[in-house]
Amino acid sequence: METTIQRVGSVLQQFPAAHRAANYAREMQALARRPYQIREYLIKSKGFAGLQIGAGYHQLSEWLKTDLEPVDLKTVYMDATKRFPFPNNTFNYIVAEHIIEHVPYGDALKMLQECRRVLKDEGVVRISTPNIELTHQLMHPPLTPTLQRYVSWSNRMSEDMDNLNSAIHVVNRLQHEWGHQFLYDTQTLIASLRRSGFTRIAECTPNKSDHAALTNVDHHAKEIGEEFNELESLIVEATK
Repeated sequence: METTIQRVGSVLQQFPAAHRAANYAREMQALARRPYQIREYLIKSKGFAGLQIGAGYHQLSEWLKTDLEPVDLKTVYMDATKRFPFPNNTFNYIVAEHIIEHVPYGDALKMLQECRRVLKDEGVVRISTPNIELTHQLMHPPLTPTLQRYVSWSNRMSEDMDNLNSAIHVVNRLQHEWGHQFLYDTQTLIASLRRSGFTRIAECTPNKSDHAALTNVDHHAKEIGEEFNELESLIVEATK
């Protein structure tokens, strides 16, 4: 459902100068209230502190929700490509679901380094992102029945009815749409975490984890269905 903030934004987009001014004012207001939001969360958190990066409308209870474009006044403004506004060793867990692919690789490394910095010892970050291996599968027919259903569904959802069975259109969409900047395979994501200082890294499946706090935190399947989420999502957890 479209919020009042979104409706106002849609109208302002018709007037670029006013839109830029409104965005700037909104960012300044978000920055002004951020110290209070963070302080209140950390005061109230008892024995558990979780950071959710890029929360959007999927907001985990008892976690500190952050986003570049907060959808409400409870969400903390944060640009994940810059230094996080938290002291060292603040959080037990961090979740970043389908966020890292939206920033260039160099900025992603900075984000991972910041995740490690603000995690407590033995803290864990859970990263979920589209798996570029899916594009390889799509480009090497014959496709499995599941992949064929995925291709048809993706093109239908994008209203690309003239190319309903075109896997190449889906590949291009995965690589270039939704603000995607860099897609990972398992090896590259694990290597990136190691470069950022993590040493214990494990690949996971959707909503499964050895950590109770990270079990059932994933949301992407609710948007695209469990079958297609299994195809799309690469999930790893790394321990500080």
